[in-house]
Amino acid sequence: MFFNYIRITSTALVTAALFLYGCGGGGGASSLPPTPPTLTSSAKGFWSGSDGTSVILLSNGDAWMVFQEAGVVNRLARVQTRAQGLTLSGSGTLYKLQDGSSEAVSITGNFVEKQNLAASLAALSGNSTLNLAYDVRYETTASMSDVTGSWSGLYGGGVHQLTLNISATGVLAGSSTTACSYSGSL
Repeated sequence: MFFNYIRITSTALVTAALFLYGCGGGGGASSLPPTPPTLTSSAKGFWSGSDGTSVILLSNGDAWMVFQEAGVVNRLARVQTRAQGLTLSGSGTLYKLQDGSSEAVSITGNFVEKQNLAASLAALSGNSTLNLAYDVRYETTASMSDVTGSWSGLYGGGVHQLTLNISATGVLAGSSTTACSYSGSL
């Protein structure tokens, strides 16, 4: 069961990255700001809560967050964080999958290295409290077999569908009902 949870979380994060970066013709710069290395290595890791919330904090300060209600992923966030001592703060964007909208979000909190993270997430639509535990599986090598297969999901209020196929060698190909196509490798 845990591996299914990791598989769903991994897929949600890959889908979020594709969804957030969108598709379209060339030209133009990324809408995401550069991510300077600001996070202390003591805060990086995979953090999860009993409510289905998952957060991956990378050493460069990027935090990718997946939120669930009743077992269904309903919101995603990308936050650029920084740590000072054991205090964490940052800001970014919260994406609501039900209606495809987004809004600014900020996070403040405290963590104990490789133990727990307690934070408040503030957005115009409401505030959330995060009580997360460190997951030691963050320190294990990922397996391609955990994500190999065909994945699909709905977004934009259930109007659009994204389908991804990931081969055993890590080749990613996919498309959406918005006429976007995706390719790459894991």
